[in-house]
Amino acid sequence: KNFNMTTFQWEYVADRTYFISDRSGDIWKLVFTNYGGSANGEFTFTQEMVGLAAVDDQPSQKGFLLFPNPVNSGSATLVIEAPVSTAKLTVHDLSGKRVMEQQLTGLGGLVQRQLDVNALPAGLYTLRVQGEGFASSTRLVIQ
Repeated sequence: KNFNMTTFQWEYVADRTYFISDRSGDIWKLVFTNYGGSANGEFTFTQEMVGLAAVDDQPSQKGFLLFPNPVNSGSATLVIEAPVSTAKLTVHDLSGKRVMEQQLTGLGGLVQRQLDVNALPAGLYTLRVQGEGFASSTRLVIQ
């Protein structure tokens, strides 16, 4: 929350989403919907448990989630929980041809990155994130 010096009221960003990882490794999506102000200081929010993408190489490792999926607007959000600081993201079409590749840096813990898919035509793809001793993949649908 932030204090607005013009209105002298506390405000929250209504269109912001937060991702929280709990002690058991589950990731929760939180969206704040209301703030009770100085009267009670209570926040109201929606919560949704979002599962990690299946980790196909090492089940004990962390992974990532991708939303929205299917993608309609040209970009998707990756929420990555990786035990490495850098990783390579690749996207392959159904024939196995690599159609996108990015180096991801600043990882280690729970981070969020935007994936621009404007250049990709509608279809089904495989998205893979891998680093040293870490690999995870999921399907990506572009409408």
